[in-house]
Amino acid sequence: MDDLFPLQQRVDLGVFPTGPLLLSARDLASMLRLSLRTIRLMNASGRLPTPLRIGGSVRWRADEIRAWLDAGAPDRATWERMRLGSGREAPANSLAAEVRNLGCRKRRSS
Repeated sequence: MDDLFPLQQRVDLGVFPTGPLLLSARDLASMLRLSLRTIRLMNASGRLPTPLRIGGSVRWRADEIRAWLDAGAPDRATWERMRLGSGREAPANSLAAEVRNLGCRKRRSS
């Protein structure tokens, strides 16, 4: 059947032409050639970009990991500052977003 349509490509809905959009800890470990334990330790110590939490799953955006590597793999706080400086919005639940919004809160009058 494949011979009849040589130009037609099969599409795997889980993988896009540039690769997956989201990476699990196992995917990230494979990509960085590190152990799964090292990835978990790096995440817990703030040495990886902030992951997305979807249900009980933890995932990293593949494009963010590539940009993070291009920037020299800084720690999470430095990466968040770099992202804010580039005009890209930080996630609403990130520490950087909370710090940015501190100046916007109204003070209670005593």
